[in-house]
Amino acid sequence: MKKHSPRTEHYYIPVALLLLNSCLIHVLFALSAGNAFSGLYKAALGAGLAALVLGIIVKRPIGILLSGLFYLLILSGLLNPLLCC
Repeated sequence: MKKHSPRTEHYYIPVALLLLNSCLIHVLFALSAGNAFSGLYKAALGAGLAALVLGIIVKRPIGILLSGLFYLLILSGLLNPLLCC
C-alpha cells in the first residue's frame, strides 16, 4: 500500500470531500429543476462531480486541486455564458 503525504491526507482530501458534497447537491438540484438549466451546464456539473470523485480515489494532490478548481469555476458563474445554450 502506497503511503500518501500527510498534507494530502489531512488537507486536500477533506477539502475535496467538502466540495464533493456541495457538487453532489448542486447536480441533484440541477437535474431536478427540469429545463431551468441547459444540458451543457448539467454535463459540466456531472464532469465536475466525476473529476472530484476520481481525484479523491487517485489521491494525487494536483488532481484534487485541479478538479476542485474546475468545480469552483463552474460554481462561480464564469462559464455560464458558454454553457447557457
